Amino acid sequence: MFARTVTRLPKPIQGLRRASYSTSTEAIGFIGLGQMGFHMAKHLQAKSTLPFVVYDADPSAIARFTTETNARAATSPGDLASQTSVIITALPESS
Repeated sequence: MFARTVTRLPKPIQGLRRASYSTSTEAIGFIGLGQMGFHMAKHLQAKSTLPFVVYDADPSAIARFTTETNARAATSPGDLASQTSVIITALPESS
C-alpha cells in the first residue's frame, strides 16, 4: 500500500579530519553579568568542569560573582579572551 523510501547517507570522506584548535587554557569565558547574565553564568559555572573566567563593565558585578563562585575575574575582554577557549556573552541590545 505505501511506498517505502530508503535514504543512504554518503560515506565519510577519507582523510577528513575535524578542525582542532590549540589554546593554552581550556576555560569558559563569560562577558556580561547583568540582570540576566549573572544567573546564566552562575548556572553554567555550577555545571562546568572547566575553569570559569568572567568580565563585566561594572566591577561590582565581577566582585559579586567571584565572591559567590570560584570563577576568576578578567581585567578586560581581551584579558578574558587570552585565558579562555570559549566565550559566551549576555549583553544588552544597543539602542
